[in-house]
Order: sequence, then structure tokens, then C-alpha cells
Amino acid sequence: MKNELESKMNSLCIDTEKEAEELAKSHEECNSKFREIEERFNVLRQSYDTKLNMLTKRCKQMEANGINLTQKYLKLLGTNRRCAEEMQAQKIELPQDVDQLQFLCLQLREELIETRAAKEHMERELKDEITMLQVQRKEDAIEKQRLEAALTAQVNGVNEELGLARSELSTLHGASRRVEEMDKLVVKYRIVIEELEKELKNLQKERKDLELSVATYKQKCSALQQELDTSETVQKDFVKLSQDLQIQLEKIRQAEQEVRWQFDEDVHACNECSQSFTKNRSKLHCLHCGKIFCSECLNCTVQSGPHGRAARVCQVCHTLLIRLGFLALVGLYLYPD
Repeated sequence: MKNELESKMNSLCIDTEKEAEELAKSHEECNSKFREIEERFNVLRQSYDTKLNMLTKRCKQMEANGINLTQKYLKLLGTNRRCAEEMQAQKIELPQDVDQLQFLCLQLREELIETRAAKEHMERELKDEITMLQVQRKEDAIEKQRLEAALTAQVNGVNEELGLARSELSTLHGASRRVEEMDKLVVKYRIVIEELEKELKNLQKERKDLELSVATYKQKCSALQQELDTSETVQKDFVKLSQDLQIQLEKIRQAEQEVRWQFDEDVHACNECSQSFTKNRSKLHCLHCGKIFCSECLNCTVQSGPHGRAARVCQVCHTLLIRLGFLALVGLYLYPD
């Protein structure tokens, strides 16, 4: 497996080196083409920017000339109107002589003719100049549209060439990334081989450790089985003990409810062990409940009276009195008043 991986790695290295050399050559060619296209694009852009600026300046100048002519025309029109208004406002002083009147009429007629001729000449000049400016403006607009269309076409062509160059560059970048990935795979395969060798050693070591663990767990299982058997025995004893305690508690409840003195002639067996009384087994009274027991069963004592003398009581009364004493102490602690 190791030899196969090494042979694959060597073949991959050779292929990637060849592919890297080819990609480097094509990358240089694409870069040179891209630089040429970019230079052409910059030159064309500068030339058309200058032309557009010139046309824009000419259009602005023509608009300014048109505005000036309009202002001149309006100014002349306003001057004529003012003069007419002034003439209307002036007093007309006609001469008394007919010859003078005729002379004045002729003079005014000549002035009127000259003024009308000057006005018509000025209007013709203004109309001709306006027409010329409009024609020139239309020609400039057509030239501007033509230049914009040509510039747009050239820009689109340059953009297409740029797109092709960028696509080639992206393919080159992808190929270079593939070469880098191949190199990473070679390094990764080497690391994998080293890791597999390490894992093989670790597995052999873990196998030994597992065998030791299995032996240890077998010992623990046997010990746990013994503990389980012991716990089952203890559980059975606990169940039996709980049953005995329940019986004893029932006796305590009955003792709380019925308390009376037993006479010797009425009792012939111990109330605890149920053995018959003989001459050697004397009858003893519990000083609390009054029942009769043998000496072996009446072996508990409690303090009684002001001097705290020991009084013999049965097991049930002993438990009952101890519990009552505990409850009394708890009551004194909780309610000292």
C-alpha cells in the first residue's frame, strides 16, 4: 500500500509540474494580451473624451451665442418701443408754414425709411445668424451622436476582449488552484501514510491494553457477582426486619389504645415469648401497661418518679415511652413558653 501511494504521488507530481509549466506560459501570454487591450482601451478613451469635451464646449458656446442674440433682439425691440412711447409722449409742434411742413414730412419720412431699412437689415442678420447656429448645432449633435455610437461600439468590443481575457485569467487561476490542490494532496497523502503507521502502532498497543482490561473486567465481574449475591441476602434480611418492625408498630398502636392491669391468676404464659410460667419462671408486671412477662422478656427500664428510679417495662412500652419523651423534648424546643 505504501509503494502504491508513493508511485501515485510521483506520477501526480510529474503531471502537476508539466501542467504548471503550460499554465505559466499561457498565463504570461494572457497577461501580455490583457496589457495590450488595456492600453488600446485607455488611448481610445482619452481621444474620445477629448472629442466629447470639445463638442460639449462648442454646444455650450452656441447656446451662449443664441442667448446673446436673443437678448440683443429683445433689447432693440425694447429700445424701439421706448422711442415710440417717448415720441407719443412728446408735444407735437408743427410749423405754421406749408413749406416747413413739407420739409419736416420729407425729413421724417427719410428717417422712417432709414430706420425701417436698418431694422429689416438687423432682423435678417439675426435670423441668418440664428439659422446658421441652429444648423451648426444640429450638425454638432449629429457628430456627437456619431462619435458616441462609435465610442460605444469600440468600448463594447474592448469589453468583449476584456471579458475573454478575464475568462482566460479565471481558467488560469482555476488551473493554478488545481495545481496547489495537487500539491496539498501530495502532502496530505504523506501525512496520511505517517498517521497510518502511527495508528498501526497505537492499535497494537491498544490491543495489549484491551486484553489486560478484559482480564481486569472479568475479575471485577466476579467480584460484582459476589456483591450482588450478598446484596440479595441483605435485601431479604431487610424485608424480614421491616416485617418485624411493622408487627412491633402494630403492637405499639394497640398498647396506646388499651392499657389495663393483668392479675397473676389470669395469665399463664408470657405475653412476649408465649412460654408457660413455672416455678422457676416467675411472673413480672410491666409497670407501664400492667401486662405480665417473664424475666427474659422484661429486660428494659425507664426512669420514673421525681427521683428518676429505674422501672422495668416491656419492649413495646419502652419504645412507646422513648418516642413520647422525644416528642416532649421536641415540643419544649419548638414551644418553650
